[in-house]
Amino acid sequence: MSARAPSLPLSGRSRTPIYLTLLAMLAIGLPVAATQLRSGSFLPHSFCYLGNGPLTWTHVVSDLLIGISYVAISCTLLHIVRRSEGSIPFHWMVLAFGLFIVACGGTHFMEVVTIWKPYYWVAAAVKIVTAAASVSTAIALPLLSPAILHRMSEAKTAEVRRSQLEVANAELQRLYGELREADRIKDALVAQNAARIGDWSWDIRTGQTTWSEAVELMHGIEPGTHPGRIESARLTVHPDDRERVAAAFDAAMATGDYEVEYRTVRTDASEHWTAARGKVSFGSDGKPERLIGICMDVTGRKANEEALLRAEKLAAAGRLAATVAHEINNPLEAVMNLVFLARTTDEDHRTFLEMAERELARVSAIAKQTLGFYRDTSSPTDVSVAEVVNKVLDNYGGKLGSKNIEVETTITDDAVLHLRRGDLHQVISNLLANAIDASPVNGEIQVRVQKTEGNQISIEISDQGPGIPPELSKRVFEPFFTTKKDVGTGLGLWVSRRLVEQLDGSLTFDSDASPHSHGTCFRITLPIADKRAVSV
Repeated sequence: MSARAPSLPLSGRSRTPIYLTLLAMLAIGLPVAATQLRSGSFLPHSFCYLGNGPLTWTHVVSDLLIGISYVAISCTLLHIVRRSEGSIPFHWMVLAFGLFIVACGGTHFMEVVTIWKPYYWVAAAVKIVTAAASVSTAIALPLLSPAILHRMSEAKTAEVRRSQLEVANAELQRLYGELREADRIKDALVAQNAARIGDWSWDIRTGQTTWSEAVELMHGIEPGTHPGRIESARLTVHPDDRERVAAAFDAAMATGDYEVEYRTVRTDASEHWTAARGKVSFGSDGKPERLIGICMDVTGRKANEEALLRAEKLAAAGRLAATVAHEINNPLEAVMNLVFLARTTDEDHRTFLEMAERELARVSAIAKQTLGFYRDTSSPTDVSVAEVVNKVLDNYGGKLGSKNIEVETTITDDAVLHLRRGDLHQVISNLLANAIDASPVNGEIQVRVQKTEGNQISIEISDQGPGIPPELSKRVFEPFFTTKKDVGTGLGLWVSRRLVEQLDGSLTFDSDASPHSHGTCFRITLPIADKRAVSV
């Protein structure tokens, strides 16, 4: 590398000729100019132009434009130097160029003056100034050339280094971003493992799958041993749930959303529940390209739900037992009275025995209905919706009579569904029991059964109770939420909705809690074509 050229001493030497030239110009030019202004022995240039107007004005306009441009350039250079506040290298040289340019402009202005006034000595003085500025600049510029070239080399080297620093900085930023992303992924993996959540992806066109370690563990596979094919992934699903998982995949190809819950069997033969959620991305051709999602181990949640369902079934059994006991109590009292009359009177006992037989038949019917509900099998059968509704109404006849509640039943369409009779019986019983509890004495309950669009059957149970306040509407289907204080368990509606959803149906409600128009209507909607078995 070459040694750096000393710039300050060189700059001092290069400025000396300019100062001397300016002093000589002023010492010679000013007296000459003053003498010339008093002399009138010369002829102006217009005399030489023979009064030719176009020629004269061509010179005038050209010289004026050149002179004005020179002055404008000099003013711009001066403005730049002042605004730079000394940051421009060799800025005094720029000022020298400005003086040279102004002097050149002055010669052109004098050309305009001498067309009409013969101030040739003044013009000569201006040219002396211009010559002095030109000579000074010509002397200083070669002396400054090494320093200028050195500065240019330094600037080029600095630019190269700046570019290199920018590239290095960009690379550092990229590496820093990758480091942060790696930290984020690490934290996400730690959080996923803690929450029993894992991520996965499936390239639909190639069949290649990628599972995180947590997903492999959920499916009973040693981390890092998943073959990476969709066919192998399906084999990890419980055989009874594979059809449901395949149906969820098929639905995702059309809707873009994947959602399913299924069981897996691990190497120790234990069964675990997994909830999967995903989103399909489509290619430019509109065809599904990739499915990305997460899996969560929900075995604990499923166990809790099963426990709640069993608890609610026991609670429902208790409520029904109380209702049956109430229903049986009346005919048994009648039988006891008839037996007493038959034993203590001398009248014909046949009439009393016939009446007692009818009351005992009522007891037998109530017992058969109860056993028919609670000795239900696990296999679904063909069930008439209207028949179940009427049987539930019969079971609650005594409770309805105790509050003198009138039931208006409207069955416009009946449907035969393939399901477990006990599930439908329990849902309708829960809703009717709630309607009776909410209804005032001498109130009215409406029960409607009708077909709706989409080949579905609708069962509506409406009451004239106080209604459900808007602030409680969102909590109606929460487990253990109840407004009955010590009477309700808070599980009836939650279990009812679970049972209806497992039948591929829906349970909704409308309620009005205003003072003048109040009441609640619960609506069960079930698909008529449903033929699948449901396990609870």
